[in-house]
Amino acid sequence: MAGDAEQRLAERHARGAHVVRAHLLDSIATALHGASLRALLVKGAGLAATSSVYERPWERAMSDIDLLVEPAGCRAVLDALAGSGFAIDPTMHSRTLLGESKATRVLGGLAWLVEVHTHLDKMVPRPVPFRGLWQRAAPYPDASSLRVPCPEDHALLVIAHLAAADFHHPVGWEDLARLMHGDFDWQAFEARARRWRLATAVYVALETLPAAAGGNPAAAEVAARLRPRSVRRWVLHRSYRPGSLPVCTRPASLGWRWVQRQTALRDDTLRWLFGVARYGLHRVPERLR
Repeated sequence: MAGDAEQRLAERHARGAHVVRAHLLDSIATALHGASLRALLVKGAGLAATSSVYERPWERAMSDIDLLVEPAGCRAVLDALAGSGFAIDPTMHSRTLLGESKATRVLGGLAWLVEVHTHLDKMVPRPVPFRGLWQRAAPYPDASSLRVPCPEDHALLVIAHLAAADFHHPVGWEDLARLMHGDFDWQAFEARARRWRLATAVYVALETLPAAAGGNPAAAEVAARLRPRSVRRWVLHRSYRPGSLPVCTRPASLGWRWVQRQTALRDDTLRWLFGVARYGLHRVPERLR
């Protein structure tokens, strides 16, 4: 009985948080629309907004709201949010080097976090064209300024986020399993994985999906086609164990060990190494102060 009561209370809290989050999203959409801006609602809030993924949206646990925006429009989006009552974190290196900015707003006595991303790759963005994402996306209800990526794009974005976290993100596996069903277009998914230089990360994710959230025959076929060649596979297996949980036994925190591990996941090696060097050159002066 006590367990049932705790479960009902937890669901009541989750429903309440969902209502407040919906109000917050409406205010974000209004702010963006008023400034003729646009953003994609990704990961938790975006998946919860799609009934085919989470029929009961409050069941998708989340600690923040994630927006994906065009790099050139990021500053304007932050200004629009500031004008709508959000407090913007002034940390510049996160915005310019990690592709993310934080905005908070107090509602119902609680501080709600919105993360504005220009990409989900942490340090060096892969070639993921925002325009294509936007054109294929579905509109968020009653909002012309917000859209939710199509299932294939969303799955790739979830995998990019998983990879950046060394695949330590349990809810991400559940998201993938839910996205990859029904009319999921595996051919388009595989083609974009290659085009976005995400094939190795997708291989690791699909190989591990059966252990994390159950098998999928179509996913296994794509994983087999994306399997890296022997040298890259040897490098990859020094840091990751595709098919097993945890995929990586080391903590998923930024640092040079993280950079070393991530190098094995990057199909765009030169772009990655150049971006890492750029990041290092920007951060060294900060550490010396």
